Amino acid sequence: MVDYIKSELFRAVKYKGLRIFLGLTALMVALVVVMGGLKDLFNSPDTTTMFFWGVMSLIGAGMLYSLALVFTFKTKDTKVQILSYGISRWKMYLWDFISFQIITIACVIIMAILALVGTKLGEITGLLQYPGDYGLFIEQVKALLILGINLSASFFGLAFLLDNVSLGIATPMVFIPITLQLLMAFTGKNVALQDKIIQFMGIQQWQLAQSYMEPHNINWTIVLYGFIYTLLAFVITGLVRYSKQEIY
Repeated sequence: MVDYIKSELFRAVKYKGLRIFLGLTALMVALVVVMGGLKDLFNSPDTTTMFFWGVMSLIGAGMLYSLALVFTFKTKDTKVQILSYGISRWKMYLWDFISFQIITIACVIIMAILALVGTKLGEITGLLQYPGDYGLFIEQVKALLILGINLSASFFGLAFLLDNVSLGIATPMVFIPITLQLLMAFTGKNVALQDKIIQFMGIQQWQLAQSYMEPHNINWTIVLYGFIYTLLAFVITGLVRYSKQEIY
């Protein structure tokens, strides 16, 4: 297992897509710092930097999970080759899942460091004035790491369940939220049913991920329910689907 995961991490370091993504992240941080210094020139309102970091981080994390999934999800030929070495499907699934999570966690930490360093440099140069609390920033990063595991796990499980990376990404972020909104609209005046739908919305991965910006208000019991839901509905079903899938 260790050798497999190490090889995946080595491949990730060499993966051009991830390196370009992190390079663009550094560029975006630099641009936000510079634009923060030019806000008076453009007469723009003094919007808090924390808000920009928050939105950028959430969007960036979603893009990162998508990119890492594209890298981790093997082609049919690669799967056949790995299975020919005598590795069982459930081991390959588990090891790919662990590798995927390590890659995404490491990249989120790098993104957070870039944002932190960029902000400090902006303050030193006088281009930027960070109005928030760095302690809160660290708490947000911790929350994003935890909630990101839940979101990325849904991506991974659904990609195997539906045998399609794009659907694995779009389903928890687009299709499920839209479906639940439509159900809300069709329930009419059935308040009891609407309450159940709202509660179900509350444990959806993308919904939970958005709560990282207010880490002190996160209900970790609901987060736990969300993790259990993701594990049962997507990760385990993805494994069952993959174990029975014809790939030859």
